[in-house]
Amino acid sequence: MALQEEKQHLENVTEEHVVTFAFTQKISKPGEAPKNSPSILAMLETLQNAPYLEIHKDMIRWILKTFNAIKKMRESSPASPMAETEGTIMEESSRDKDKAERKRKAEIARLRREKIMAQMSEMQRHFIDENKELFQQTLELDASTSAVLDNSPVVSDMTLTALGPTQTQVPEQRQFVTCILCQEEQEVKVESRAMVLAAFVQRSTVLSKNRSKFIQDPEKYDPLFMHPDLSCGTHTSSCGHIMHAHCWQRYFDSVQAKEQRRQQRLRLHTSYDVENGEFLCPLCECLSNTVIPLLLPPRNIFNKNPYSESIKEMLTTFGTATYKVGLKVHPNEEDPRVPIMCWGSCAYTIQSIEENGMDQENPTCEEESAVLALYKTLHQYTGSALKEIPSGWHLWRSVRAGIMPFLKCSALFFHYLNGVPSPPDIQVPGTSHFEHLCNYLSLPSNLICLFQENSEIMNSLIESWCHNSEVKRYLEGERDAIRYPRESNKLINLPEDYSSLINQASNFSCPKSGGDKSRAPTLCLVCGSLLCSQSYCCQTELEGEDVGACTAHTYSCGSGVGIFLRVRECQVLFLAGKTKGCFYSPPYLDDYGETDQGLRRGNPLHLCNERFKKIQKLWHQHSVTEEIGRAQEANQTLAGIDWQHL
Repeated sequence: MALQEEKQHLENVTEEHVVTFAFTQKISKPGEAPKNSPSILAMLETLQNAPYLEIHKDMIRWILKTFNAIKKMRESSPASPMAETEGTIMEESSRDKDKAERKRKAEIARLRREKIMAQMSEMQRHFIDENKELFQQTLELDASTSAVLDNSPVVSDMTLTALGPTQTQVPEQRQFVTCILCQEEQEVKVESRAMVLAAFVQRSTVLSKNRSKFIQDPEKYDPLFMHPDLSCGTHTSSCGHIMHAHCWQRYFDSVQAKEQRRQQRLRLHTSYDVENGEFLCPLCECLSNTVIPLLLPPRNIFNKNPYSESIKEMLTTFGTATYKVGLKVHPNEEDPRVPIMCWGSCAYTIQSIEENGMDQENPTCEEESAVLALYKTLHQYTGSALKEIPSGWHLWRSVRAGIMPFLKCSALFFHYLNGVPSPPDIQVPGTSHFEHLCNYLSLPSNLICLFQENSEIMNSLIESWCHNSEVKRYLEGERDAIRYPRESNKLINLPEDYSSLINQASNFSCPKSGGDKSRAPTLCLVCGSLLCSQSYCCQTELEGEDVGACTAHTYSCGSGVGIFLRVRECQVLFLAGKTKGCFYSPPYLDDYGETDQGLRRGNPLHLCNERFKKIQKLWHQHSVTEEIGRAQEANQTLAGIDWQHL
C-alpha cells in the first residue's frame, strides 16, 4: 500500500512540488544500533528464495518489482533531485552497515574460537599440573626404554574400571554448553542454573514378551521390580539439544499460548498435544514432552543434596513425566513411585539400546568344573527336578551368553554415571567382550567365584529361590519362563509376492458382520493380526470414546503406537494415540523400483528388504511417533484426518 501511495505521488507530481513521501528510502535503511538489523528490502531479497515461503513468493517479487519501478521513476523525475541523492546515500549506507555487520559477526566467531582454544589449553595445563609425577615418570620411562621399546610393557585397556575400590579416577573436566534459544554459554555445575535436554517419554512394548499383560490398577501398581517379560516399559529418548531451564519454560509458555489461539480459530489436531505437555524442539522440531536436566558425573559423596533449586525443579519435572506417561495417571509429585518410575525408564531405555551378541570363547577347565558344581547344588535343592548335565562346556557357554546383555547394560549405566571411559576393545564388533566387561565392572572373569567365595550365604539364597512356588511350577511344566539372552523382537515376516497378501485379505471376513467381507482389511505388522479398519461395524469404545479397530488394537498391542499395512491400498499406516497418524511408503515395489499406493497401475509388486528394514528400524528405535510428528508438520492436511476412526 505504501509503495502504491508513493507511486501515485510521483505520477501526479508537478515541477513546483517535491515528493516528500519516500517509503522506498525507509525500507532501504538498516536498523539502528545496537541491533543493527538488516533493512526490510534486504530481508525481502533474501526471503524470495526461501523454500518454505513458496506461497508468498509472487507477492515478494511484486513488491521488489514495484520498488525498482519507483526507484527508476525517482531517478528520471526532475522534481526530486534531493530525494534521489538522499536515496543513493541511504543505499550506500545500507551496504556499509551490512558489510560492517558481517565483519562484526566474523569477529565474534573468531573470538569464540580463540576462547575455546584457550579453554582447551587451560584444561590441558591444569591436567599436567595435577599429574606432574605421572608425566615425569612417563618421560623417564621413555628415555630409559627407547632402545628396547618393543619389549616394554603396555598398559592394558582392561585396567579401566567403572566402579568399586579400584575405580579409575578420571580427571575433572569443565564442561561448557550453549543454549539453543538465547545462545548464551554456561558451564555445567551442580550449583548453577539448570541446563536441560528436550526429551520424549513414551510407553513401549518393543521388547515385550507378553503383549496380553496389562496394569490392572495403575493407582495401586508397584513398579519397584521390572518383570523379566518386559510386557510394557517406559522409554525415554532425546534429540540432544540443550537449553536453559528458564529459556525452555518461556518457550513452552509461548507455545501453549499460541496453540490456544490456534485451537480457537481452527479446531484441528496438531502434530503435538500441548495439553499433554508436548512441544517441538526449537531447533530440530523433534517431538518432545519433557526435559532432562544435564548433570555432571558425581565426584564425591555429599552429606546433603548439592543441586541448585533450578536443577531440583527440572529433576522433578522429568520424574513426574515418566510417572504420568508410564502409569497413565494424573501427575503427582508427592507419590513415592515417581523416582522408581524414573529409574525404571532408565533401565528400560538402556535395555533397548543394548544388542543380544553371542560370546564365542570356550570356557577353561576351572570355569567348566565350577559351573558344574553350581549346577549340582541347584539339582540338589530342586529335588532332582533338573536334568543331569554330563558336560559343563555347553552349560557355561549358555550362562555366559545369557548374562552378557546384563553386563552390557550395567557397563552402559556405570559409564554414564561415573564418567569412566569404556575400553576400546568393548566397542569392536564381532569379538569377545566378556572378560573386558567383567574387568570394567570390577567382577571376576569367572563369575562362579562369586558363589564360591560366599558359599554359606549363597547356598541359603539358592535354597530359598529353588523353593519358590513359581520356580516349582516352571520345573513341573506348569508355566513358561523368560530365557536369556532374550531374542530380539521383530516385525512379522512378509511374503515376497504382494499377491499372497491380497489373497489372504480377500478371505478375511469382518468379525462383527456375520461373515461379510471386510472393505478395508488391515494387517498389524507387529503381531500379524488382520483387522477390519475404517468401518463402523468394528468400532469399539476406548476411554469413553468410539474408535476404529486399528486404534483400539494399538492400545492392546503397542501401548498406543501401531504399524499397519492397508492391504487393498498397499499403504503403510503409522498411528500414535487417538489423534496422531500418517501414511508411510510401503515396502513393496514393482519391477521399475516404484511403489503403487492405491494399486492403480496393477503391476506385480515384490518385497524390498531395505525398505522393510527401515520401517523395522523406526520401530526398534521408538521413532514412530517422531516420524508422525514430522509428517504432520510437513503436510498440514494430515492433521485434519480423524485417525481414531481407522
